[in-house]
Amino acid sequence: MQTRRVMQISRNIIMQTASVLALVSLSMPVHAQESGAPLPDPTDAECQEIITSMGLENNGGGVAQVNPNPTAPGGVATPGTPGGAATPPPIDRTPGATPTPGATPTQGASPTPGGNGTGGPAPVATPRPNPPAGGGNIALPTGSAAKCNNGIKMAQSDRASINRALAAKATLQAAAKKHGIDWRLLAAIGVRETNFRVIDSARPGDPGMGIFQLTNQPGVTRAQAHNLATASDIAARIIAQDMRYLKRKFPRLTSAQLMQATAAAFNFGVDDISGNPNTIDKGTTRNNYGENILLLMNCF
Repeated sequence: MQTRRVMQISRNIIMQTASVLALVSLSMPVHAQESGAPLPDPTDAECQEIITSMGLENNGGGVAQVNPNPTAPGGVATPGTPGGAATPPPIDRTPGATPTPGATPTQGASPTPGGNGTGGPAPVATPRPNPPAGGGNIALPTGSAAKCNNGIKMAQSDRASINRALAAKATLQAAAKKHGIDWRLLAAIGVRETNFRVIDSARPGDPGMGIFQLTNQPGVTRAQAHNLATASDIAARIIAQDMRYLKRKFPRLTSAQLMQATAAAFNFGVDDISGNPNTIDKGTTRNNYGENILLLMNCF
């Protein structure tokens, strides 16, 4: 019988626990316990009484279970039932979905305000390129006739000044070679300073002397400044020193920018060179000295 089988299983469970044995012993005769005689099987009524007292009931499958929620049938807590544990809402883990309140956010999503909300990487800022050379058209001289003409106009000079510099080419080349610079740099500075003439400055307070308007140089006399070979050697030495200094101080300058900065330094000194390619000539005579020298170098 089904009822008898259930009761037999219940009796086996009861016999394995101390509490059940204690209850069973209360229902047995005293002389049976003392004599050591085997205990008779409990009756169906006794088993049912024990089951009820322990909170056990038959679930219909032949196995007795503890019901955590006596008010819910089958021993399973029903959501929303008084005394039962409410089942949490399912978590939507679809990529990009809005997390259910109380649920764990999807991995990779941005949990902070201002995030992209997609779980993807944040935008990467693109570094800005280096600014262009000062004036936007500064380049090493290539002998361009057009740039030569622009240089002559910018220097407020003429073709005769170019011819005078060309006549002194051998002397200029010797001085330039000695100090490791481009002889055209010497020629262009002479044209810009004095139209390549041996003169002294007529401006009050300006002690410039000779073709290169040498000034404030220890041991430089007027006679030396008026001597083409000596003046070329002194000017070439100044230019070479300035170029080496600026190259060490501003290693990011291009070759054309370094040439422009070196020429500008001859006009107002290396301390006024900031290293910004866009402002190399700022503060020089007419704010174009270095650019003008590079243009004039195209004439030689």
